[in-house]
Parts: sequence; C-alpha cells; structure tokens
Amino acid sequence: MGSLDPELRDRLIWQTLSHWAELYLDSEQLGILLNIALDDEHLYYGLGEQDTDSVFMRSNASLTIASFLGTHQTHFPSVWYYSFAQ
Repeated sequence: MGSLDPELRDRLIWQTLSHWAELYLDSEQLGILLNIALDDEHLYYGLGEQDTDSVFMRSNASLTIASFLGTHQTHFPSVWYYSFAQ
C-alpha cells in the first residue's frame, strides 16, 4: 500500500482493493478490512516521522478507507459498524 512505485501503489493496489470491495466483499468483510486500514500499521504508519516515505502508506490508507466507506454506504446502508479500530 505504501509503495514508492505509483503504478503499483495507485493502479494495482488501490484500484484492486476498491474493485474487490465494490464487487466481491460483504458488509462484514468490508468492516474487517476497514479496521485494518484504520490501524497503526496503515493510517497511522510512521506518523510524526520526518524525511521518510511513510506518507504514502497513510495517504493510501485514507483513500482506501474512503472507498470502503463509500462502498459500504452504497451497498449496505442499513448496516453500520460501531466498533471501528478497536
């Protein structure tokens, strides 16, 4: 997710996750992946570091979270997770 290669990061990883979320994942699976994207190894990875490339992981985690939430709202509007990032 935090690759320096924009082709890998943007076109392969992010688009594949978004595509799978849209077409193949159910509400529970989306919740599991959302909690992973919200954890310290993704959304908060390297927060506060200077002169590192950790921003790529955090920014892609943010994009993934937005995609998962949008997919969830579109396909499962009556289900809401109250336990994000436990």
